[in-house]
Amino acid sequence: MNDNKKIDNDTRRIISKRIASKIEDKNILYEVEKFHQSTTWQMPYKWTFSKDVLNWESIIEYHDTLPEAELASINMFPTYEVPFSEKCQSTRIYNKKEMISKEIFSNILGKAYGRYRGLGSKNYPSAGGLYPIVPLVLILSNNAVEEVKKGVYVYDSGKYQLKCIKVINQNNIKRIGRNLNSVYPDKMLSNICFAYAIDIEKSVLKYGRRGYRHALIELGLISECLHLAYREQSDIYGDCVWSGFNDNALTVECGLNPYLLPIGLVQWFGLKSV
Repeated sequence: MNDNKKIDNDTRRIISKRIASKIEDKNILYEVEKFHQSTTWQMPYKWTFSKDVLNWESIIEYHDTLPEAELASINMFPTYEVPFSEKCQSTRIYNKKEMISKEIFSNILGKAYGRYRGLGSKNYPSAGGLYPIVPLVLILSNNAVEEVKKGVYVYDSGKYQLKCIKVINQNNIKRIGRNLNSVYPDKMLSNICFAYAIDIEKSVLKYGRRGYRHALIELGLISECLHLAYREQSDIYGDCVWSGFNDNALTVECGLNPYLLPIGLVQWFGLKSV
């Protein structure tokens, strides 16, 4: 179809599924799903670290891998240093008492995830323009964003609006909290959390196994795009990219299928605590 922009969403979904069933390689899809599941963490904790690993980590954590000066000189590159100022961006302590205005939150989401009117592209690139990463917005308190109630939302990048896919109560929030923060199960860092789900089928349909690599790259791009979007508003906001969550359980708590739309990355967001 040459004029596919005029197709309504329901028709688009039906036609795309029909075509996908013809071109999809089920073996590659199963292989990628299986590999993804091999990277997940489950509760109770099923991973342990040896003493040697912890000793190694204590030496190298928070330090960059830099080429040795001798190697640089062998390759005939000049070796010199230029000092720059430093500024920490990651935030783990948030002000959970103050509410973010609807207008500001809308502007941030639009800048981060919205599609350009009439073009379809976003502020971050995606291989083939597929955009297989689905941004979820977890609102964990009625005091988080003006006029937005507790719930799990998906951002509609074409209509610039949040769509609630799951209404949550305090029991839901407790379960989400236990699976969201495996380091401190009873502590919510912020009232707002972004969770990025990977549409596995969409990511591999065109590019095969390489499409999964594209999806992982896009996870990093979309999280950085949120960072840049809120920095345009003000430096009173902060974020923290997070991997310490219970993959499948959190995905289910958000109302998604962990094999079809697994959450691959989490990003806390909110007002920084002064």
